[in-house]
Amino acid sequence: MSNEVISSLWSTFGDPLAQRWALALVHFLWQGLAVAAVYLALLPLVNRRSAVAQYAWGMVCLMVMAVLPIATFALISPLLSFSSF
Repeated sequence: MSNEVISSLWSTFGDPLAQRWALALVHFLWQGLAVAAVYLALLPLVNRRSAVAQYAWGMVCLMVMAVLPIATFALISPLLSFSSF
């Protein structure tokens, strides 16, 4: 993407709050993939356990995925300048 396209996308999100949410959701793309990779990597170990352990492992991963965008939003500086794009 060219800088003009990215700049025009950021200008549509004129509100800093909307910019922070947009950036948090973009970060969630790789964060969700990372959680899914950890889930799949440890799934064979959990499959040897009971069904309750398998369910609990899945729920923990889903809860982490639910919290990640909110935590990322809280950690993104509201003063972050998007003019460098």
